[in-house]
This record gives sequence, C-alpha cells and structure tokens, in this order.
Amino acid sequence: MEDFLKGAKLDHLCDALVSKLSIDDAFGLLDQGRPKLLDKLKELGVSKIPERQAFAKAIANGKRELVGAGLPVLVITYSTGLQPAEGRDLMKPIVEAAAAAGFVDSVVLDHCNEAPYKGTVSSNDEYARALRDTVYKAKEGYDGRPLVVVAHSNGTVGAYGLARLLGSKVRALCVLGRRPPSMPLLPDAIGVQTIAEVMALSAHDLAQRMSTAYDNAVLQGFTKNPDDSTWQPNIQRAVQISREQYGSPCVLCGAEEISAAICPPGADLPAAARVSAPIFGVASKLETAQGETADKMEGWAQLTASSFELTRDVDAKHMDLPAHPKTIDAVLAALTPHLLSK
Repeated sequence: MEDFLKGAKLDHLCDALVSKLSIDDAFGLLDQGRPKLLDKLKELGVSKIPERQAFAKAIANGKRELVGAGLPVLVITYSTGLQPAEGRDLMKPIVEAAAAAGFVDSVVLDHCNEAPYKGTVSSNDEYARALRDTVYKAKEGYDGRPLVVVAHSNGTVGAYGLARLLGSKVRALCVLGRRPPSMPLLPDAIGVQTIAEVMALSAHDLAQRMSTAYDNAVLQGFTKNPDDSTWQPNIQRAVQISREQYGSPCVLCGAEEISAAICPPGADLPAAARVSAPIFGVASKLETAQGETADKMEGWAQLTASSFELTRDVDAKHMDLPAHPKTIDAVLAALTPHLLSK
C-alpha cells in the first residue's frame, strides 16, 4: 500500500492507511461499489472528501492496470510448423465459437520466428513481453482489460510466458495438446537433447521424427524422400518453420532452456513459475507415447497457483485437436464464467 500511495502522490495518507487497508481489500471494496470504499476510508480517518475521492480514483485506475476491467479479450496462440494464416485457420473454430458465446474481441499471436519477434527476442521472458506489447497495441483499451488465453501445442509455451508475466490480468489459461513447459520435449518427440542438435538434423530426419511423434501421415508421406529438394515448397517451408521453433530458446523444448527460464527439470518449482490463472487442459486419447499424452499434461497442475482441470477423452489427432467439438466445449466451459464476472 505504501508504494501505491507514493506512486499516486498520496503519501500523506500513509499513516492512516498503510497498516489498516491492503490493496486487495481496497479492490474488494471497490467491487462492492465506490460508496463502500469511500465509507471505509472515512472510517479509517481520511476525513477530507477530496482525499477520499482521489484515493478511490487511484484505486480504480490501479485495478485496471493490474487486473483489468471489462469484457476479457480472447488471446490465441497456435502450434508449430504453421505460417500465420494457417495458424489462424487452425484456431478459427475456437475463435468463432468464443465470439458466439460473447468474447467478441480477440487477438491471434504468432511464433517467435515470425515478425515482429524474429531477431528481436532470445528468451521466453523477452518473447512474453513482446506478446504483451502486441496485445496492448492491437486495439485501443486492450491494455486495461483482462485476458483469457487459449493455446495449442507449442503455442502454449508463449501463452504460459504471457500469463506468468501478466499475473491476475489473465483470468484463464486453456492449453491444448502440450506437456508443461517445465518438462523437456526434445528427447521424446525429436530424439535429441538440445536445440543445437535440432538445428543440425537434416530436414528429412526432422520431418520424419515429428510426423512419427505426432502421427502425421501427410507430413510423413510428403517427406519420405531423403532429398528435401524434391519436396513441395509448402512442405519445405513447414519443416523449416518447425526447425526454427523447436530450435529456439524461446520455446523451452530442451532442459537447458527450461533451467534458465523456470528451473531445472525435476526440481521443485519456484513460486514465481506459477501463473495466477486457473489452467484448463485438453488432451487427446490418440497421442502417441512420444507425443503430448494426458499423463504428461497433468504436469500443468504444478504451474498454477489456482486450480487445474484436464479433459482427457478427446478422440482427435494432435493437429485436429482445436477443431474437435469436445475441445471447443471444454474451452467454452472454462471461459464463459469470465463473461459473468467482467
């Protein structure tokens, strides 16, 4: 409270309020109506009406900045290997269903290897800050509103970083088909330990390993020839995008990057690694043992200071998960309560 009062140029109220009223209590009173807060201030000895009004205004402004106010903005991130237009197409069923439910404002965010992030971010923290800036610049007023976040596959890593950065401003985090970013992915899915090894793989090896782990018969068939110069241009591009993403320190696929961003895999998670928002996971029954199984997704429970729920019974392949009706139902069930509490 003391720092808040000083920042609001209300230092002279410190003696009356610092030991008697917390920021959270002030927010709670404001939620009951401005008169409740004003009455409490009078009770605590803030006798002058202009001072009570100034404090109430500062608390209202502070709440918008710290936790947001109004209808939540839907923020979407998509999976590896897709160009931005393809990512938007993949997540379109969720965006449309959420819009029909009342989430009329949404932003789809791109991967760290796409503009404006490529060449400007080199860690998950930097990427998260850049994603925040993209959301806030998307439309006037978004910086003062709460967010709900839905992410698929490797898109969940940037989404986690954003939720961790913004704290209570993020009301819900929905993660589809991805183990937690505290758990290495490369050894299972790609068969290597480090991002340097990802960058060293041939395009053929990388494509075949990905398509096996994620049961992608189309990718497997189109990349069967070891000579990648014979592949269709769109397939060449998809594999190169995947290499850039799996090989980025922003995406936390290897133990070294996880250790730097969160903590060493298997160690006790620090409190700072947990997001404020409840996390809702959706896992597919059709994932391979190398892929993003429900058992692996249970690890997300350790990354929230709130609650965790996992839908385990969706019968869709990895890349079909965002469009499956059970996925959409689970996402809407997680998000809709935040329309009522806006």
